[in-house]
Amino acid sequence: MTTNTIIGSRPFQAAAAACVLLGLSVPVHADVVTARFTGKIQAASCAILNPIINVPMGTHNISEFASPIGSTVSEVNFSLGIRCPSTDVQVLVTPSSTHILDAINGVIGVTGGATGVGIQLLNDKKMPVKLGVVDDQGKAHGLTWDVQYYARYYRTEVNIGTGEANGSATFTVTYR
Repeated sequence: MTTNTIIGSRPFQAAAAACVLLGLSVPVHADVVTARFTGKIQAASCAILNPIINVPMGTHNISEFASPIGSTVSEVNFSLGIRCPSTDVQVLVTPSSTHILDAINGVIGVTGGATGVGIQLLNDKKMPVKLGVVDDQGKAHGLTWDVQYYARYYRTEVNIGTGEANGSATFTVTYR
């Protein structure tokens, strides 16, 4: 049997005595460990570098559109310039418009006189964006980067009428 010297308060002495009776040893030495935590709290926020984007769609002849509804002309590119505090920021973009013709195919309506056409929005892979649906861009691709998109005229009706064909879309950018 091990004998330990017990010094201290009565509750400790009683606990130590019980340990001795049970054949358990009583610790007589203890170490103290200090954990130091470091870190930083920041807002997952970025800045839009070009809040208004003018996209020149060009002038197109009716004959450029193939006959089926859904035919298109060549696309033009545009980008959302974004600056983030780090590359650890998740960027989500939700494209929308007040004049949606086909949300699944990313087609918005036009104003100015032209009829039978809309403007189709495409992602960086030239696939139609889904209007009103979050487009996950992943982590920021650098402190400053461009989210690429494309736009093109899209035939919406059998008959196309001439005139201005202007439209607008809103891109809501969310960070986390």
